[in-house]
Amino acid sequence: MRSRLLCLLPLLLLPSLAAAFATSSSGNSTTYGGFTAGAGNIGKYAVSTASDGTVLVNSGGRLNVPGGSIPINVTGSISRPSAAAAVGRFLGKSLPILGVGVAVYELAQELGFTLDNSAGPVTISKPLEGYDGFFWRIRGTSYPLDPTKQAACDRYVPVLGTAMKFFFYEGQWVCQRANGTGGLYILDQFAPPYTPANQPSTVAELEAAIASKSGWPTSSKLGATVKDAILAGDALAVESPVVTGPATAPISTTTTVDPATGNTTTTVVQISNTYSGPTVTTTTTQTTTVTNTGTGAPVGSPTTTTVATPVTPTTDAPVEPAPFAMPCGVPGTPPCGVKVDESDTPDELAEDKFKPMLDEGKQAQEDLLEQVKGDADKSFFDGFADLFVTPPLAECVPLEIPGDRGSIDPCGTVGGARAIMAYIWALSGLALCLHMVRSAI
Repeated sequence: MRSRLLCLLPLLLLPSLAAAFATSSSGNSTTYGGFTAGAGNIGKYAVSTASDGTVLVNSGGRLNVPGGSIPINVTGSISRPSAAAAVGRFLGKSLPILGVGVAVYELAQELGFTLDNSAGPVTISKPLEGYDGFFWRIRGTSYPLDPTKQAACDRYVPVLGTAMKFFFYEGQWVCQRANGTGGLYILDQFAPPYTPANQPSTVAELEAAIASKSGWPTSSKLGATVKDAILAGDALAVESPVVTGPATAPISTTTTVDPATGNTTTTVVQISNTYSGPTVTTTTTQTTTVTNTGTGAPVGSPTTTTVATPVTPTTDAPVEPAPFAMPCGVPGTPPCGVKVDESDTPDELAEDKFKPMLDEGKQAQEDLLEQVKGDADKSFFDGFADLFVTPPLAECVPLEIPGDRGSIDPCGTVGGARAIMAYIWALSGLALCLHMVRSAI
């Protein structure tokens, strides 16, 4: 879910301003100092919310000691005013295209605000100020029900010609002139006929709500939202580090046997740590115990030696992620410097010039296919008809009878007679041809 945020923010990331908590060592004491959290280093740290609204930044680290190293934790803090201002800057830059699933949506709900992106750019709203789950009306009037006491009292502003106020008096809510003069008007309470719509709000109001809130749950999304703001390019001071870790840590245990006496000598070396705010002080304690190998009884008293142990702090945090950079051309980023040169691109593709001819040929093939598939006359042998048909010398027309007695149409008979004569002429020609051949033989 968190990864989806960086794909939606039109922001340029700042370079890393510091790599880790600053350290200074003196003898066997190491003191951790604050640093500036930026986009390049905040990925190393776990970020959470304290009960007072302070944002905690925690990092694991190690102290190098003789014979090994010991784990420690360093926790710095971002003040609540700084966190509130960072959330305000974050929303001011990313609000137009902020995607669903970002921690700030849940943070807004914690504070009674609503972020909505259903209509495009994200809008901020909050419940109607003064709405307590009931509707109100001045007793004895027929005014419409109002969702707040102040709105119900304000119905009398035009009547009395002055501003109104409300307060609790002798077990009930009443209205009165704002200057405290005049009578009291009792407010009657009603079940809500509907839920009042949220009223528009602003980034500044949400930021102010963060700065003024007390009693934060540790599950709050304030820390996650501040981390998103840092990843999006903000830089915040991480101050007042506190270092914690184990009180003791074993380093080595060695056992030797004296062949002459048969006694066993055991030497235990361990590191002891004391913590005070940003400082850890380390000492080495060596305890030597001699026992009788056969009986196990101690030989003399154990000897303990404690010395100051110089230490070298080092970090053991995850590798920081590569800074994310938004692509050019989106809101909040510079315009892209590379453009495609389309000056030589033709207006019409070459294949489009042949499209009419291709369409015409395709249509001719489809028409021929339909003719073959249909039951109409195919007209395949129309060209051979002239060999068997005697062409008319003149067009046949109906014969007009004089005296307006009508007409006689012999064209149908003439056509049949012409067809018969065509076959007679053909047979006569064939017979003549055969006679001529026989005569020649």
